[in-house]
Amino acid sequence: MIRWRLIDARQRPVPEPVGNLATWLTAAICAPALITAHNLLDGQGEPWLDLLALSLLCAALGVTARLTAAPGTALLCWVHFSLFAIPPLGQFSWLLPHDWKRLALLLLTASIGTVCARLHHARVAHHRLSARR
Repeated sequence: MIRWRLIDARQRPVPEPVGNLATWLTAAICAPALITAHNLLDGQGEPWLDLLALSLLCAALGVTARLTAAPGTALLCWVHFSLFAIPPLGQFSWLLPHDWKRLALLLLTASIGTVCARLHHARVAHHRLSARR
């Protein structure tokens, strides 16, 4: 049986996610910084390392963002990946099967980060509310 309880207005049981624009702005700043740092350290080497770093960035940004920010975050990271990590540098390169996979990977990691964070926050909120009994 479900027992309804009033929640205090002072404290929210689940933290409010960061807005979409703040998430996209962070992605627009961090993505080229990651690619530039990797290119300076390793040279114009393997693009899969850049893709791995951008996937981790998408997952990290997804932890604090709403699920609706995931497509924009993935698209921003993919644009920077396409412009600065794959030759010719500074030009979009659209290789149909590869870029769909890259874009899907970035979208998947951003979504996984968001879903894992929401599940964790819901679990913590449940324990916090059930401990008040």
